[in-house]
Amino acid sequence: MTDFRIARRGLLVLMIAGAAITVGHHHHWRPHAQTATLSGQALVIDGDTIVIGEVHVRLFGIDAPETDQTCIDESGDDYRCGLLATALLEEEIAGRPVTCFPTGVDHYGRTIATCEVAGRDLGDWMVRRGFAIAYLRYSTKYADAEIEARRAKRGIWAGNFENPEDWRHRGNR
Repeated sequence: MTDFRIARRGLLVLMIAGAAITVGHHHHWRPHAQTATLSGQALVIDGDTIVIGEVHVRLFGIDAPETDQTCIDESGDDYRCGLLATALLEEEIAGRPVTCFPTGVDHYGRTIATCEVAGRDLGDWMVRRGFAIAYLRYSTKYADAEIEARRAKRGIWAGNFENPEDWRHRGNR
């Protein structure tokens, strides 16, 4: 093999490795070996994150406004939609046991899971109420629920809001 072919092959290997590292670094979640169901009392952190025992759980397939995020209501007034999303999730859980079915782990180390209270999917409930959006980059599971909430102008869909992911990427948290 000529030196040129060896150098080209080496460059190709480096490019593939770099692409794999880049894709791995930007991927939001990875499959998790933990498949055991989590159950117990939940502490609500925000509209899409809870803690059961010592385990931080990010609700699968949804993205809720961040706690400090504001939105604009149907009258054009600002309101704390992130705080309201948190309060609504707390109200729905109402101290009842939460059961979660883990699907992976995100880059913060949180367990990604579909969670239920009394058989009701919390992600679906938050999206249908209009206080979370379907996180379509990761799943279409709640796409129909989002369409329903948007058409009915429920929650954040009644006015204007910034996509929570965009809000976070602008340096807010």
